[in-house]
Amino acid sequence: MVNKQLYLYPPWLYRPHCHKHIHSHEIFPMCIAIPSRIVAIADQMATVDVHGARREVSLMLLPDEAAIDDYVLVHAGFAIQKIDQQAGEETLQLFEQILNQST
Repeated sequence: MVNKQLYLYPPWLYRPHCHKHIHSHEIFPMCIAIPSRIVAIADQMATVDVHGARREVSLMLLPDEAAIDDYVLVHAGFAIQKIDQQAGEETLQLFEQILNQST
């Protein structure tokens, strides 16, 4: 069993994910970007928060200027896209529902 306190994101996100292509029997790996709220910015680094868990991410790949309280999609330690607050909060609620169903 995975200790949830050691991980920033739900443990099921760390398991290998596969997506089956609907037109074939091939299986492709799937990557997940996590919506995160920016709580601090220093140079090209930001501290983001997801349900109280915080981590440092790079803003180098973000095409738009970031500000505190912006929601960004984070993948592999990089903020890759800004999203609106409503979309970020709705997606985090969906992740929480999925996590609660899998435990």
